[in-house]
Amino acid sequence: MSASTQPPPEGGASPYQQPPAGAWTPSSGWTPSSGSTPSGGWAPAAAAPEPVPGRGRARGVVLVLAGAAAGALVAALVGVVLLLAGAREVVVEAGAVAGENIASSMYDDIGVYGYQYDDEEALDPYGMPAPEQFPAVEPGELGPDPVLDAYAQDCFGGELQSCDDLYFEAPPMSDYEQYGGTCGGRVKIGSVYACTELD
Repeated sequence: MSASTQPPPEGGASPYQQPPAGAWTPSSGWTPSSGSTPSGGWAPAAAAPEPVPGRGRARGVVLVLAGAAAGALVAALVGVVLLLAGAREVVVEAGAVAGENIASSMYDDIGVYGYQYDDEEALDPYGMPAPEQFPAVEPGELGPDPVLDAYAQDCFGGELQSCDDLYFEAPPMSDYEQYGGTCGGRVKIGSVYACTELD
């Protein structure tokens, strides 16, 4: 701490003590060498470095190259997506053609669709004989459903499509299903694929 350079207040003793003999005083302190600082002040701050010529252009080139690389990457991804979409269509078409070829060769081997009927009364291609038919039976009380009851009445009246509708819409193992499956009592259950075959 340095000694105060202010005078003491009037009429009072100095609050500051004189330094002891041999102590450091401002006059005995360090003095700057000549030429290190200007006289009477500190040295100014160093000037900012000069920009390197061409450095801004290099950054621009780097940004352009990065943009070009990003564009090329996006273009490659779009190309891959389009290629995959095209490949999917080709695979689907090839699968459809292969499926048709396999099916036609199977039918040719089995001879189901190549069979020539001599007359309309011949056996069907699966070898099932014509079903034995009986007179229709009145449905009676089959259940509480008015829609299914209407199908049963129409089936009894000779509308064989109503028999099929009754069979397919009735609850499993119900009297409605049994009646529709026999085409209104006209055939044994399971002897025809559909009641409309009886026309």
